[in-house]
Amino acid sequence: MTKEIRLRFIPIFPLLLIWQPWFFIACGSAAPRESGPATTPQKNSADAQQTHPFTVMSYNVLSPNESDDALGRGWEIRKSLIVKQIREQQPDILLLQELVKDDKSNTAEWMRRQLTAKDMPLPYAVVGGSGAEPEDIFVNTDKFEIIFPKKARTHNDYTLFGETLINTGNKDSLEHNTVYLPPDPLTACSSAINQATPLESRKTASWAHLQHIASRRELVVANVHLYWRHETSKDNTIRTEQLRCVSSMLHQRFPGIPKIVGGDINAELVSDEINLFLGGFGHPDRRFQSASLQPNDHLGTWNGFCADCTPALKIDHLFLQDLVVAHSSTPLHQKFNKHWPSDHCPIVATFEFK
Repeated sequence: MTKEIRLRFIPIFPLLLIWQPWFFIACGSAAPRESGPATTPQKNSADAQQTHPFTVMSYNVLSPNESDDALGRGWEIRKSLIVKQIREQQPDILLLQELVKDDKSNTAEWMRRQLTAKDMPLPYAVVGGSGAEPEDIFVNTDKFEIIFPKKARTHNDYTLFGETLINTGNKDSLEHNTVYLPPDPLTACSSAINQATPLESRKTASWAHLQHIASRRELVVANVHLYWRHETSKDNTIRTEQLRCVSSMLHQRFPGIPKIVGGDINAELVSDEINLFLGGFGHPDRRFQSASLQPNDHLGTWNGFCADCTPALKIDHLFLQDLVVAHSSTPLHQKFNKHWPSDHCPIVATFEFK
């Protein structure tokens, strides 16, 4: 956004009186601090002319499976195409779903190394999710500082934050940034996972508390992956309770801070579960809005590896609170040599602080 700035001569002494306090604020410490309630950002007149846009990308990259291997669209074929898409988009914040970290495969570690390599266009730090399918968040450290999780360590030549679960029985939850979502309507939010729960039902949400370096504005970002079945009304109820859990958790831990929730919601925008989430489940201070605002919003994110279709089912979303959508969330319908990199199309949006 460009605005005309008109200059005029002002006596120097009053100017110093006006600007002196801002000078000390600008030179203050930028060291990481503990996560907490939002503070009112202080801006100088130059900063007030800037909106500080940043881009967010959400992408379900599809976990490896033998069926896709047999059909010639396995992980080893697709993984470089996924990285190519991410490099081209250069999102400031990247949310990835269906990474895997188990005895058979570790696509999470492979992706972390690729996206933090020295030849990447942006310097990413990793806010790691936990569990068998970690919902990782990649953060451009040229634009954002990571306030929470606080502790960082060097792991395989990249900077890793978090990667700890909030409901594993560990009483020290200061660094926990991942929660298991309720696998059924009777399970309370943040309950420890039951080992009898099928793997397909062990969905998680991860989050990061960030501070925009240029404006010092704070932001909370959550990466979620919800239950996928659509066979009975109970399946819809499970997703509703999972979204209720995310909404409650974020607003209890981070009141008053702008928020983005993104990921594979496995529901369309008109669904009951998303409408309840956008409405804050009856709490006005928990309301979100969709980043889908443009006429092309009929474009879908689920392609199912179709040959010649235009995806129309939109089940991946970006939601925002107390932010402005500069560019509406748009699915990337991009093939490479007629091949989709995943069965989901990534979605990208640009946001600005109010």
